[in-house]
Amino acid sequence: MIVSRYEKGNRRSDICKEDNHFVVRLYENNICVLIKELPGHSIHYAESLAENFVEQIGSFSTQSRQFLVE
Repeated sequence: MIVSRYEKGNRRSDICKEDNHFVVRLYENNICVLIKELPGHSIHYAESLAENFVEQIGSFSTQSRQFLVE
């Protein structure tokens, strides 16, 4: 279930609640480039990650187009 969404330009982030943790799906040009599972983190942490991605703040390993899970 999507609980929040951030969009800017060609980037989008969806924050989902799955089981007992948050998952952030990061999209570029409508292609999912990264999935981050965040067990033990708050909605605020997930929102910061999602916003940073769409604002292009920080480094995200999206070049390989692989799904990465922490």
